[in-house]
Parts: sequence; C-alpha cells; structure tokens
Amino acid sequence: MIILCIKITMQRISILPSAASLKRRQYRAVGLAMMLLAAALLFSRMLATSLARRLYQSYPYNPYNSMIISAFFSILVQIGVCFLLVFLVYKFTLKMNSKEIFAFSNFNRTKWYNLALAVPIGIVGIFVTIGISTVWAIFLGVLGYNRPRYSAALPATFSPGLFILQIFLIAVLPAICEEFAIRGGLFTVLRNKYRGGMFFVIMAVAFGLFHQNITQLAYTAFFGAIMAFVVFKTKSVYPAMIIHFVNNALSVYLTHARAYGWFMGNIFGSWILEIHIFNLFFGYIAIVAIFIALLVLLAYVNKIQATENVRPYQPAKTQKISLKDNFFFIGAIIITAVFTLYTLILGLSLG
Repeated sequence: MIILCIKITMQRISILPSAASLKRRQYRAVGLAMMLLAAALLFSRMLATSLARRLYQSYPYNPYNSMIISAFFSILVQIGVCFLLVFLVYKFTLKMNSKEIFAFSNFNRTKWYNLALAVPIGIVGIFVTIGISTVWAIFLGVLGYNRPRYSAALPATFSPGLFILQIFLIAVLPAICEEFAIRGGLFTVLRNKYRGGMFFVIMAVAFGLFHQNITQLAYTAFFGAIMAFVVFKTKSVYPAMIIHFVNNALSVYLTHARAYGWFMGNIFGSWILEIHIFNLFFGYIAIVAIFIALLVLLAYVNKIQATENVRPYQPAKTQKISLKDNFFFIGAIIITAVFTLYTLILGLSLG
C-alpha cells in the first residue's frame, strides 16, 4: 500500500500540467526524495538495532559483532538510501537519464586548484569540528544529557583489513553518497529558492538533522554550511567530496592512532591536558583562522579565475513556491526533527 502511494505520487509529479515549470517539478521531486530518505534512515536505524540485538543475543562473545552491524548500516544507508533511493526518485519523477541526474546534482568539472585546496580544508576542518563537537558535548552535559554507550572497541592488535574497511565505510561511501543526496539536487533546488545567508542556514540545518542524532547536530550543521559554501563557490560537488573524505578518513586514523599509539594518537589525551587553557584557546583560534583563510582563498581564486569549462545545471526561471510544493520537505523536517529530539530525550533520561 505504501509503495503504491509512492508510485502514484511520483506519477503526479512527473505529469504535472505543462503550465507548471521544470523548477516546480524539480522542487517537488527533491522534496519527495528527502522525505523518503528521512523515513528510510529511520527504518534503517531500527533495522540495525534489531540486528544488533539478535547478534549479541545469539553470539555474545563474537568480537566482530560491532563491525558487522556497522558495515550493514553503512552500506544500507549510504548506497541503498542516500544514493540509490534518491537517484531512482529523480529518474522516475523527472524522467532524467544518468547524465542529467549527475548534472542536476552538481557533478561538474572544476579547476585543479579547487581539488587541491580541498585537501588542506579537510585536514584543518576536522580540528575545527572537533572543537565544535566538544563545546556541544559540554553544553549537552550541562543539560544532564548522558550519551548512550555502544561497544565498538578496536581489537588488541592492529588489523589492516579492518582499517581499510572503516576507511571505505566511514570516509569513501559518505563522501560520495551523502554529497550526492545533500549537496546534489537538494542544493540545486534550494539555491534557486533562497538567496544569501538563509540558503546556507537551511543547508546547515538540513545536514544537521539528516544525521538524526542530537550529539552530532552542532558539528554536522556547521559542516553542512561549509560544504554548501564550497559547492556554491566552485560550482561543483567534487571539492566537497574530497573535503568530506579527508575529514572522515582523518577521524578513522585518529581513532586507530589513540588505540595503537600512532603519530598524533595522544593529541586528545594526556598531551592536550598538559597545555594551559589559554594556550589551548588561542591555539584553537589559530586553527579556525587558518580554516577561514583557506575558505577565503578558495572563494578568491574562483572569483578572479573564470571557470569557462564548468557548465552548472541551470533550471527554469524562478517561480513562487506554494505550501503544497513544500509538503514533502515539511514531512522530512518532521521525521528528522522528531527523531533528533527523541535522541535528546533518551540521553536526558539516562542522565
């Protein structure tokens, strides 16, 4: 019954009267994709939780339980939900072929310096987001929030296979699939509806709520705004994909570094506790300044250098968007906001 309703909705979007613009059809199609994505994410979490419960009941001493659950959830969410689900909605509602879908999703060629600058932005960016995450965690702690703990400890000895698997699941897949879903069609339709700071605020909130987890809300919202800025300035999703990959890959490395005593493994341990609070504060300010300087440089080189080889997707002339057009977006907001609020209430109840 649910599948039938979705098919009927897709058909209505794809056969809107000729007087309705391409832009309106795109807007509704992306809204539908986002609502389905939000619901599918919630379902995937429930499915992964059920799998975890069964695994730990049947094989309580299996050291690979957490790895199996993580792999299952990541592949289902990234490939199945963020990429395939969104891709198919665009294909069947907008009658696009693959090339048109990727053009609509900002998969445009860009200059080499945009790709090169994406690497240091990703490296410095993780330290900026760690600072934001730390402040947010302190704030939640003041409220009485107690983050649920899950067993995901690394094995006693380093496993190259596990390291590569985590790089693939945590860095490669999100860099491709999440950028396609969030900085793709969603970026395109919202950019043509909103201007100025409001656009970046909405993109920030969208990526923050996308994760459906109160502990991730602040730094993912910040990250979402930065990625939107990068795509806006470069007119391509590729630099954002590189930044996303570098950021997440460094996170995987630092987790392993802490566990196995690698380089920088103690940067957030006893080493950081030995630094005076004022030195720590000004050090972080310096990192933020470098991060801002890199973003300014990215904006500057794209301003002075014409990107004549870039052909960004250009939809039809802007039309006024009605409440009816926002129906699916409202549904997506309700689903993600309610579950994010649920994670907050759950954490407060554990406090």
